[in-house]
Amino acid sequence: MRLKVGRLCHLGGPTEWGWDAQVRTRQSQHCPAGAIKSIDYLLTGEITGSGNAYTITARIEAGYSRDVVKTATVRTTGELVQMRAVVNSLADQLRPVSAAITAFEIQKRASNKDVARANPLVKIATDVKTTMLDGERTQATLKMTDCDGFPLASREIGFLQASWPEGRVSGTTGLRLKSSTVVTDASGQARVSIQAQEPGAAQLEAWHRYRKPTGRPDVIVNTRPIKVEPYRFRPILTLTFEESLGGGELKYAMRGKTTFALSFGPDGSQSFDKEALNSEDLYRLRGGLVGLKSGETLNLYALEEDASGTATVSKFPPCTARHLLTRDGRFQSWADGKLEETETWRTYVKDSQRVHGGEVLSATLTRTLDGAIFEYTTRTVRSSGCEYLSSPLWTHGFTAREKSAGLASFTLSEAQVADLGQLQQTRQGMLENTAERNLGPSSITLKVTLSGAQ
Repeated sequence: MRLKVGRLCHLGGPTEWGWDAQVRTRQSQHCPAGAIKSIDYLLTGEITGSGNAYTITARIEAGYSRDVVKTATVRTTGELVQMRAVVNSLADQLRPVSAAITAFEIQKRASNKDVARANPLVKIATDVKTTMLDGERTQATLKMTDCDGFPLASREIGFLQASWPEGRVSGTTGLRLKSSTVVTDASGQARVSIQAQEPGAAQLEAWHRYRKPTGRPDVIVNTRPIKVEPYRFRPILTLTFEESLGGGELKYAMRGKTTFALSFGPDGSQSFDKEALNSEDLYRLRGGLVGLKSGETLNLYALEEDASGTATVSKFPPCTARHLLTRDGRFQSWADGKLEETETWRTYVKDSQRVHGGEVLSATLTRTLDGAIFEYTTRTVRSSGCEYLSSPLWTHGFTAREKSAGLASFTLSEAQVADLGQLQQTRQGMLENTAERNLGPSSITLKVTLSGAQ
């Protein structure tokens, strides 16, 4: 006797088998031994005994592994013409079929971390940005659940290209992965850090190889396309200043312009760690200034700068000086029109960008709940060839009173953070004549303007 059943819907509550229609009494039909790959579950059985005493056994088996799901047995002393009653008795013992299979599958899943019920499919849900900037780092969150919503814990999710007899995956492309595999936690979740490698089309492909309760191997794949947009290393803020001293024997006037760019060194340092979250990374990660969280700070350095001034003492002829920092990292200074110094500051090279050591923390931009605060250090003219042209800010910086008056910082509104092109703020005031500065009867006026250059 053989009773064969096709694929069953584990979740939808299958219609019970039509036993009469499924019975085959031809003794020549036998279930083959070993795996039957085309069927999830099947019914097998045998009749043993002799004369009028028979034992009829029916079993629900997994097609691939041939594990027994449930067994029913009927003993009879009647003739085989009583088959309908026998079959009904067997059916009553095996019913409900769906409950028997569900219990079998759940038990298999609980006892083996490689098993998932997967009808219709085990799911890998991926939460990740669909658009990234070139070089941006972000984190993808994955959650793997079975067809009944059960979280699949302690399961390995892979991301690289792989192939097996039951299938192949092309793997993640266009992204650098922190780890090639991750393991889900108790809630079925896992996280992986990714970094966009170059502009264009990328994809994060997450896959999990598992076995169905029937023993059949399978692979579930989730592919998330990601668009990588170009990121141009660009200045974001420009500072111009005017400083003048008068009232005593020494008089000077100087002005300058500095363009600030994001620092690539973590915490403003030049020690470049590829895994550290530096200001460029943070900018990309948040998708710009607006996306920064309150309290997060971007470090900026002087990308390029041009400053000049003139000083006179009593009746002596005036002297002039200028310094120039170019975008390619060259620094030059002149006194009275004569080249004085060039390439005097140590430089670092990153991606053909030359950055001067000691200039990284020229400014900071800190996000607040209602905007941002831009703070800067002084960058006025300094020249040994024009020794009188030397601002006290270069040596002593701002005093506490000058800082509290707002001379050393700018407060940006939310609208200005969202559109730096509309940013234009000016700070103007008198610098204190402190004992360290020793300016005598002189007074210093400072005017600083901040504007957006994004």
